[in-house]
Amino acid sequence: MQNTPSQGYISYQLEVLYDTTYFRAPGLVNTGTLTGSNGWSALANTLTPGVIRVGAFGAGNISSDGDLIKLKFALTGREGSSQIKLRNFVVNSGNPVVQTVNGNFTLIARVCGDANVDGSVFAEDASLTLQHSIGIITLTPQGIVNADVDGSGNITSFDAALILRSVLGLPQPVNTCFGGSLAKSPSMALDLEESSFRMTSGNGLLLSNVASSEKIYAMEFDITSEDGIISN
Repeated sequence: MQNTPSQGYISYQLEVLYDTTYFRAPGLVNTGTLTGSNGWSALANTLTPGVIRVGAFGAGNISSDGDLIKLKFALTGREGSSQIKLRNFVVNSGNPVVQTVNGNFTLIARVCGDANVDGSVFAEDASLTLQHSIGIITLTPQGIVNADVDGSGNITSFDAALILRSVLGLPQPVNTCFGGSLAKSPSMALDLEESSFRMTSGNGLLLSNVASSEKIYAMEFDITSEDGIISN
């Protein structure tokens, strides 16, 4: 929302039109929005396929620009271009009049594990996924969707391990977009003692004495030290 008047708004309502060929089951997300940060109540009516009706109000005024509310859609998996339209957008009792802009989307089918979005999955994709997970690179938005193979919503070293296992033809230990056997990815936080770390003769750092009752397929951690004595 832009050009919000100083007196602000205390309510709004709108309709969002979407193509059920590409989208389904829309929902609202208040987090990180003007609606959520102002403590407003928001409701959505999704009973009519292709239409979501949204209404919101609050005791405090919204008097700043920003993201009013976010809509979360599931994709049907079909490729193509589509448009999401806004209509009947009313703030307060209709004053001021709201001008809306529709959105155009190009949808690309997901290729599981294809981190570099080249249409194929190789060991390079596992490497890129690992680099993204520790902040060395940033994958494209489509690459992030492809690399989240365990569906956790986050890109981790575990995703990288799962991609590599798929490339090598090894079975998946959990449910993934490649296929698997468990309901969700196991995630464990291990408490490592100082004795678990020791320096090698080549000035390398060796991690040892790590025990777990579960199989470990990947691991990632941060190393910090006092006085900045760690160097690359």
